[in-house]
Amino acid sequence: MAQRLAPIVGQALLAIECKAAIEVKAGDLKGLRVFHEEHGARRSLVVSREPEPRRTDDDIEILPWQHFCRLLWGGQLV
Repeated sequence: MAQRLAPIVGQALLAIECKAAIEVKAGDLKGLRVFHEEHGARRSLVVSREPEPRRTDDDIEILPWQHFCRLLWGGQLV
């Protein structure tokens, strides 16, 4: 069976990946980095169970899920 890929909506302004990890490691970000390179997302972030927001050297935001929800509900993601 062929793998189906999800379509990219709009101009890829925002790339979001969700991880169940308490600590997001560099290896966890490979797919998001490839997407960013191929589609030029303006903002890339990972939603996780990490306790504090942080940013990687290549500008990927790692957000606790609670922080992400506040941004989402407040209309502050895009």
